[in-house]
Amino acid sequence: MQDVKSENWDDVVLKSDNLTLVEFWAPWCPWCRRLTPLLKEIEGSYDGKMRFAMLNTEEYPDIASKYGVMSLPTMKFFCGGREVGDLVGYMPEDMLKQEFDKILSKYNDCLAQSSVIK
Repeated sequence: MQDVKSENWDDVVLKSDNLTLVEFWAPWCPWCRRLTPLLKEIEGSYDGKMRFAMLNTEEYPDIASKYGVMSLPTMKFFCGGREVGDLVGYMPEDMLKQEFDKILSKYNDCLAQSSVIK
């Protein structure tokens, strides 16, 4: 999972050629500490289909606020520069994969379905 910051948000998330999942997390969040390793484990199953990134909301509250993050952990999905879905809270692996597969089935070919916002 790639760390996202203000400096690379546009390149990593908004201009990505793939559907991009961003985990919004904080060091003090116990459910985040459980979710992050699980996402890192699952990431390989979605190689080439979906990009995984994480943003520390303590360091970049402006981005979290811009996207309406109110609870942690929050996972937001971006396609062609737009937010296309979100999941809030911890979920076990099987539920995460079901949700990821649903979102991928809708946005499998992200850029072909959407024009990029510049």
